[in-house]
Amino acid sequence: MVKKKETSGSPDQDHPYRLLSLNAVKKKLRVGYNTIKKWVRYGHIDAIKIDGKYRVPKCKLDDFITRNRTLTSSDVISCEEDELKALAIISNLKKKM
Repeated sequence: MVKKKETSGSPDQDHPYRLLSLNAVKKKLRVGYNTIKKWVRYGHIDAIKIDGKYRVPKCKLDDFITRNRTLTSSDVISCEEDELKALAIISNLKKKM
């Protein structure tokens, strides 16, 4: 039996308790893997450890983005919004360190 790959529009993709790997988080935030690990270690991003690997619940990543957002929704309305969010988060965290 061949398993079908989930499509990006799958309801599971947006489930708030979906667990994301650190690689998935790094791609979403567009930062390096070591940066994500450091943010997890310092408690900036809530994560759980399963079988020795960190996993980030999607809702916790969304909380992290919201907490560290420095732009208002009226500042950016474009397809580049995710990139700008990530840059704002990085800038905000650098100020805190």
